[in-house]
Amino acid sequence: MPKFVTPKAGEGFVNLRSAPRVHPDTLVGGLGQEMRLELLEEGDAFHICKVFISTQVAEVGNLGRVGLRAGFVRGNIRRVPNVDDPATDIGDLGPRQSLEFVEFVPPEWLVSRVYVSAEDTRVVADGDSTPTHEVPVADGFDAPVGTVAERRSNQVWPGGWFDATGYAERYWREDRNMFEYHTGADLNLPGDVDQLAPCYAPAGGVVRAAEAFPVWGNVIVIEHRLRDGTRVWSRLGHLDSMLVRKDDEVKRGQLVGRIGNAFATLRYHLHYDVARINLGVKPEDWPGGDEQRVRRDYINPQKFTQDNRPSPERPIRLQVGLHDEQAADWMKRNGLRGVCLAHVTVQQQALQLDYSALANAGITVLLRIGYGYADGTGTLPPPARLEAFEQAVFETLKNAKGVEAAHYGNEINNPSEHPGWGSNSASDYFRLTPEYYVASYNRVWSRLPENVKMGPAPLDPYFGPGSNNGDWWRSILNNIKGAEAIFLHSKTQTNDHTEVRSTAHFTDDPLRWQYLHFRTIETGLADVPSRFKHLPVYISEANPQRTQNGLGWEADNAEWVTQCIDYVREWNAGANHQPISGVVFYRWQDDQWALKNKASILGRILQEAQ
Repeated sequence: MPKFVTPKAGEGFVNLRSAPRVHPDTLVGGLGQEMRLELLEEGDAFHICKVFISTQVAEVGNLGRVGLRAGFVRGNIRRVPNVDDPATDIGDLGPRQSLEFVEFVPPEWLVSRVYVSAEDTRVVADGDSTPTHEVPVADGFDAPVGTVAERRSNQVWPGGWFDATGYAERYWREDRNMFEYHTGADLNLPGDVDQLAPCYAPAGGVVRAAEAFPVWGNVIVIEHRLRDGTRVWSRLGHLDSMLVRKDDEVKRGQLVGRIGNAFATLRYHLHYDVARINLGVKPEDWPGGDEQRVRRDYINPQKFTQDNRPSPERPIRLQVGLHDEQAADWMKRNGLRGVCLAHVTVQQQALQLDYSALANAGITVLLRIGYGYADGTGTLPPPARLEAFEQAVFETLKNAKGVEAAHYGNEINNPSEHPGWGSNSASDYFRLTPEYYVASYNRVWSRLPENVKMGPAPLDPYFGPGSNNGDWWRSILNNIKGAEAIFLHSKTQTNDHTEVRSTAHFTDDPLRWQYLHFRTIETGLADVPSRFKHLPVYISEANPQRTQNGLGWEADNAEWVTQCIDYVREWNAGANHQPISGVVFYRWQDDQWALKNKASILGRILQEAQ
């Protein structure tokens, strides 16, 4: 029986390494609280586990190690060989990294070894039915098929989906030459359009079975707990593929598989039923011709879904505001209750900050705290000045009044924010790295009292030459000890307001994966690990980048503000999206983006905030 490795309770993310030593160069990914890897070998200090990487991006070298193919700057490392589910992605192999080769799995997977701390993980057996966590209370039931909009409609079976064989319906079973009674619903789209259609978890719960059977094909069973404590088990049958495993916790609307045809023995459709009995013990249960047991052990899924629809989601109140403390004073004068980002620099001495008057006026004050700016001073100092800086930051944040949350440093992946940038002397330049930043962040974070909220620096989501902002972001999120807020920067490349929703991507490496315009918030939030999914998210700089003649805002571009706010509100309404709590428009004064004299844009910000 195979064994697996999973983080111990409360550990959060555990680092995955290419070799059994703790060093920045060996870091290749992270294992989250909800994940597990198949165990190859137990050890005292490190366990050796199995991971997968595609031959499309990687190859086996002469020394028996797996490295990237020429022309690739990274390759996804996966816990199972499945590219359709983002949750299988647990890290990246970099251009100077390699993994120990184990075997080739046709048609395209290289199995490799990774090393995981034995101290921070535990070994579990595949057959261990003991849940790693309590089954969460379901927040309501949706249909397991259809688009987001269709599942939110008043129809129980959404859109064009229909039930070909209803609950307790008597039908003739050709292969058994007898009449039987159906336990649930056979959900179809006309004309086999449902082939490989997405299948979603109907409600939050824990997967109790995800396995294949000769007659059923792939079957997923999810245990749910209702508000009154009642347990029910939903079954999704005849699947072509499964994207979850036993003991995974799932949320309502989470993609769990693709609709199949029971290994080419039936027409494409989804068998969906809801049981009072524990189908996790016997996922293939079938009462057959016993109508009494069908009605006793199974529930009409259509009526059950109708009776347990989710409560209408209360939309998050999106806060709107401006960058700079002077903008907060303008907000206060105009009665605007919103969010503002104040930026301060500390170097050797702490500052006394008091934003109580703004907080009392209903303004959420965020703080950007750093050593300096993109003018050669750097957002963090070089090592010789780091200790004094960290002490000054700690004392400043500990004593600050009226601050909701602070981010430590700013756009650290962009060399213009590194100390010594622009200097004629190479010896004056100090290159910041994720490891340098994380170590400094953790020292400050560990000392702060619980009432002081801090989060990692927002990155420049567009910086690419010689650097991949995605690598920086994952490395930071997977290695910081904690956070109380997430901060993002996003913009459009011009003042064209239609670029806010543009799906255009960069056309060159290493950013082909990255959106070119405002939707970089989506790639940023996709990489937020589960331990931070509950945190508030703030876009602490939102702006268009270029005018026709230079940089900044076109004076009459109020429509950009509306399109930005509409897009964020639509994002917040999406199923399973980590909501954005506030948008801060960049900026009030001091550079080409100054808004203090652009009455049209300021008027629209007031209008949208209200």
